[in-house]
Amino acid sequence: MQIGIIFVDLDNFKNINDTYGHVFGDKVLKRVAEIIRKNIRDIDYAFRFGGDEFVVVFFSDKELTKKVSDRIVKEISKSYINTIQLRASVGHAHYKTDGNDLNKVLQKADQKMYMIKKEH
Repeated sequence: MQIGIIFVDLDNFKNINDTYGHVFGDKVLKRVAEIIRKNIRDIDYAFRFGGDEFVVVFFSDKELTKKVSDRIVKEISKSYINTIQLRASVGHAHYKTDGNDLNKVLQKADQKMYMIKKEH
């Protein structure tokens, strides 16, 4: 069985919450959840991991994992709430290729996401 994991972290979310308030921050989180849900299949799993982080777990090969990851980050970056453009850092990993334990795979996706976040 092939399992892909995508780790999504919103860029500058704390600043958005601090500047515009938690009600606005909740709208941002809901919008990102909608984008993620729209870009995965019904058999895939997406959940909020904590704060401004989301995880997607789905059955796929490595190529599809990367394709879905790229599509999610592209859709988020095209999204605006009021005049605020949303941005996210996204890392992806694949079970067996990046580890034989789902916790290790999640860590690998998280590490890749933080490497991308540093580039922003």
